[in-house]
Amino acid sequence: MILDIYNNIKTLIADTLSSDHKELSHVFDIAQNKFQGSSKGYGLLPNSANEIAGETQANTMSQGFKIILTDSYISNNLSDAELTTKTLQMIEATETIFKELVLKKCGSPAMIQNVLNFAVESAVIAKEDKVILVEATFDVRIKISF
Repeated sequence: MILDIYNNIKTLIADTLSSDHKELSHVFDIAQNKFQGSSKGYGLLPNSANEIAGETQANTMSQGFKIILTDSYISNNLSDAELTTKTLQMIEATETIFKELVLKKCGSPAMIQNVLNFAVESAVIAKEDKVILVEATFDVRIKISF
């Protein structure tokens, strides 16, 4: 069940982003990815999960996920304005992804009650690797069948 939801979310992310975004090879250790030239990447990580008792007549589980977006660049001398623009574009991309996840119930409408608690974490700019990293978290409320 969770694996299906995870795979559906990854598909929705890929479909929502432009075709110049490539899936990251390493999502648990972002530094292992090869950031060469100007490229954009994405990844998805499962976060913690817990049961939510008594919310409905059926049992419900809240499963957290983290979206990771990266944007590498070539220039050594990006101005603050350029870095800010790239960062804001990435934040907007996470917001667009979240809207799609809500509208399409993560591609699993029969299992998903709601998608909520969207939060964007502070951007990380790794100047030595010439990459900007933006992470966003959200929770998925899943109907549990026994």
